Amino acid sequence: MQKKCRGLYNWWVMKLKKGELWLGTLAAKKTLQESRRHDPELNHVYNKLLHEVFFRLGAAMDAFFRRVKNGEKPGYPRFKSGDRYDSFSYPQGGYEIIKKRLHLSKIGHIKIKLHREIKGTIKTCTIKREGDQWYAVVRRFGACFDCSRGAEGRGQITL
Repeated sequence: MQKKCRGLYNWWVMKLKKGELWLGTLAAKKTLQESRRHDPELNHVYNKLLHEVFFRLGAAMDAFFRRVKNGEKPGYPRFKSGDRYDSFSYPQGGYEIIKKRLHLSKIGHIKIKLHREIKGTIKTCTIKREGDQWYAVVRRFGACFDCSRGAEGRGQITL
């Protein structure tokens, strides 16, 4: 999954460096079918993960244009190697925690170490690599671990 998301990101960076205009995140998302025809393996990746790639690229392009406007050194978005693209997010679903297993859509069930009970509604689930360890970071809304942090909080699960 991570490799395919990184590949789609890098494919778009290459297109932009070759002179294609950036028309925005929504216009780029509309090209997903073209990307799927070019690389049929993208059909095996959960659709919302691919949408998240476009939001990530959109944020990079917005930062680039902001720096150009402010007269700063622009820093064009760069290719992401395996070391630089170390996470992917399930933004609105496609994940479920059942006892001591995390079910990820199009990946399957993964055994987890749940560090604390998750209270409230999970909003996003990000799978993140740090070194040779993988973590699931959930963002939730509702009852929090530390009420001084407000109603939103983050929890971490070791995979």
